[in-house]
Amino acid sequence: MHHTLQIFHRWFWISFTLAFVFGVLLFIATRRRGAWVRYTASETEFWIRLGLPRKLVDAIRHWEESRSAVCWLRFLVIAYIVLMLFHGAAYLYFKHVVRSNPTLTITAPSEGTTRKEEAK
Repeated sequence: MHHTLQIFHRWFWISFTLAFVFGVLLFIATRRRGAWVRYTASETEFWIRLGLPRKLVDAIRHWEESRSAVCWLRFLVIAYIVLMLFHGAAYLYFKHVVRSNPTLTITAPSEGTTRKEEAK
């Protein structure tokens, strides 16, 4: 597999995994609210036992149980789905480009060149 295709392939699966993980968290936070609240309560007790300040731990718990945390989870799920689709489309596009021109090398311009020099 061409190096560029490997990069898009890898990032597709990374984006898919993160979208899935944040999607599961979003599902638990919205549909299984009782389980989410029990989880945050046990997490709070865990961090307090480790010696973190109670004010900080309580502030984190209140944020985790707030609507803004759910909105952030929604944003992250959507963002990683969009990234996943972008990387999938880029993989398919470059797969076609690489197959039609097998000697193609896709490189970044060197640091010393300018756009005018690249156009020449």
